[in-house]
Amino acid sequence: MTRRCLPAFCHYLLRVVLCVICLSGGVIGSADATSIEVFYAPEDEPLTKLSKIYEQASRYIYVAVYGLTSPLAVKGLVEAKKRGLDVRVITDRQRLDDQKQRTAVETLHLAGIPILVNQHAGGDR
Repeated sequence: MTRRCLPAFCHYLLRVVLCVICLSGGVIGSADATSIEVFYAPEDEPLTKLSKIYEQASRYIYVAVYGLTSPLAVKGLVEAKKRGLDVRVITDRQRLDDQKQRTAVETLHLAGIPILVNQHAGGDR
C-alpha cells in the first residue's frame, strides 16, 4: 500500500470498526457478550461486509465517518432509512471539499438522514 493511500485506508478502517461497534446491539462496558469484527485489508471485502451489516441492522445505524464516498455504503444507509431504521451520520467539515463526499452527504440528506458536520478546529492549524 502506498504511503498516500494509507491515511485514507486507516480512516476507512476506523469507520468500519465504529459501525460494527454501533450495530453490535450491546453497550460498551455491558456484561453481554458482543462480537466485534475488524475488516482491514482489501481481501476482507470491507464494503461487502459493511453492506451486510447495514442490511442486518434492525433498529438503528449511527455512523461517524471522516470520508464517505462509496456509493455502496451510501445506498446501504439510504435503504436502511427506507426500512424505518434510525440512521444518523457524523462527518468531517474538511472532507466536504471533495465532490464525492458532497454528493454522498446530499444524497443522505435528501433521504431524510440527519447529518452532523463536525466543525472542530483540529487539523486546521
